[in-house]
Amino acid sequence: MQSPPAGYSSVDRAGPEGSQKTAKPALHDYEILAAEIARDKRLIAIMFHLAAGPRTAGDLTSIIIYDGEGKYRLPESTARRLLKRLVEIGLIEVYRGIDKRRRYYKLTATGESVARKLASLVIDRLRRHAICGSSGMLLDIEKLREEAYRLGVSPRLLVEVLGLKRVKSGDRVYYTVPPGSLH
Repeated sequence: MQSPPAGYSSVDRAGPEGSQKTAKPALHDYEILAAEIARDKRLIAIMFHLAAGPRTAGDLTSIIIYDGEGKYRLPESTARRLLKRLVEIGLIEVYRGIDKRRRYYKLTATGESVARKLASLVIDRLRRHAICGSSGMLLDIEKLREEAYRLGVSPRLLVEVLGLKRVKSGDRVYYTVPPGSLH
């Protein structure tokens, strides 16, 4: 087999006929990948769902995307195309479950780094709306919802992925991120 062209790396990929070598771009700049993903609500939603843990193809093809006019379900064909693209660039990997029928997707080490960078970009954006408190930055729940919907994800998913903690002060609800809590 020929060696891959310059700027590409050789990757094993299991197919129906066994293991085969394919060339894929050798991307190592997590900031660039995170910035690219940050432009597409669909990719943000998939990456944040996978950052919360491995998911089946069915889970990922039923993602709900939030936009300015409400919410919509990500079409299955679009979800599968995006998953294939993320697998090809090495951000996620596919594996079979115990019964060999279900396909599971999870972040690779590179994907985890990109998801952390993406989460950091979101935290930086949330800091613009934060109130500094003794336990860290406090985010008003309305601002958190607004930002989650701008990203195309549910506020619950954003809270889970960013590790935000709920704080109640009087009749107001805030979320706080203590320093260094990104996971």
